[in-house]
Amino acid sequence: MTFFRTHSYINFDYLMYNECLPRVDQVEDLGFTLVPSLSFSIHVEHINCKALRTLGFIRRNASNFDQANCLVTLYTSLVRSILEYGSVLWSPYTQKDIQRIEKVQNRFFAFAGYVLKITHPPHDYSSVSKFLNLSNLEIRRNMLDIRFLNNLVLGKTDASSLLERVKFHIPRNGSRSKIMFEISTRRTNYLCNDPIQRIMTKINLDTRLLEF
Repeated sequence: MTFFRTHSYINFDYLMYNECLPRVDQVEDLGFTLVPSLSFSIHVEHINCKALRTLGFIRRNASNFDQANCLVTLYTSLVRSILEYGSVLWSPYTQKDIQRIEKVQNRFFAFAGYVLKITHPPHDYSSVSKFLNLSNLEIRRNMLDIRFLNNLVLGKTDASSLLERVKFHIPRNGSRSKIMFEISTRRTNYLCNDPIQRIMTKINLDTRLLEF
C-alpha cells in the first residue's frame, strides 16, 4: 500500500523472491482500517457495521430485561467500546461521519426506551439519554481527547515526539489572553484534524472542555 495525499504518487512495484507483491486498497492494523488517502471514513463505516451487529445481538437476547443498569452495562461494554476504541486517532470532523456514529447509540436508545417503557417523542431520545445517564458520543470523544493530552503533558503517556508538538501560549505585554496553545496555520481539513492540532484547537475555542 502506498500512502499519499496528492493526485500523483510513486507507484513502485516491490519484489520478494522475484515475485511482485500485490497492492491493496485497505489494510487493518491494530484494529484501525487504513487506506491510501489516510481518511478514516472507511474505518468509521467498518466500526459502525460491527457495532450494529453487536447491538443486534443485544436486542435479540435482552428484550426481556427490565433493569436499566443491565442494558447500559451491555451497551457500554460491548457496543460503545467498539465506537470509542482509539478515537483520539480517528475522531471524525465531518457531520456525515459524526451522525453515522451517533445513530448507533440512538438505536440503542430506541430499544432501551421501548423495553424500559420510557416515554419520549418520536426520534427524540433526550429523555432516554437522561434516564440512562448516557451523554452523546461526540462529547465523550472530546473527553477522551482532553484526557489524552492531559496524560501526555503530565508524562503519564510516554511519547516524546508527540509532546514536542504541544506548544503553550505565553502572554506578552500584559495580555490577558485565555488562549492556552500556540497553533500553527493549516490549509487543509486533513492537517487541521491531526490529533494534537485538533485537541489544542478545541481547548483554545472553549476552555470549559478542561472541566472534563
